[in-house]
Amino acid sequence: MDYSLEAEIWKQAQIQLGEHGFAQVIESAVDSYRRRPGHSPLERIHVTSVGARGLLALRNTQRPGENSLNTDPLPPYATVRAAFRAHIYYALQFEIMQLGAPTDLIAGDQLARDMGL
Repeated sequence: MDYSLEAEIWKQAQIQLGEHGFAQVIESAVDSYRRRPGHSPLERIHVTSVGARGLLALRNTQRPGENSLNTDPLPPYATVRAAFRAHIYYALQFEIMQLGAPTDLIAGDQLARDMGL
C-alpha cells in the first residue's frame, strides 16, 4: 500500500465529503467489512496520516454505544488489521471517484486497481 497516497485519499475525502458525509462513509465502510479467514497483520493508522477528524471518525465507529461527545484524549494512532485498513481506503477512494473530483494520482491508482495492476 502506498501510504502517501492513502494520506492524500483521507485528506481529499475529508475536504470533499464534509464532516457529516465523511463520517457516514467511514461508518458504512466499517459496517460493510467482512473479515476473511486467514492472517491479516496488525497495522497502525497514524493521526499524522489521516488527520484528527479521520481518527476520531474511526474511533467513533469502533466503539458502539458511546456518543460523539467522548472527551477521552485522541491517541496518536489506531491499530487495525491490514485488510480492514485497505477496505476503508478503497471505500474513501470510491466516494472521491463518485464525486468526480479526484486528483490525477487518486484517479490513476483507481484505474490501475480496476485493471488489476
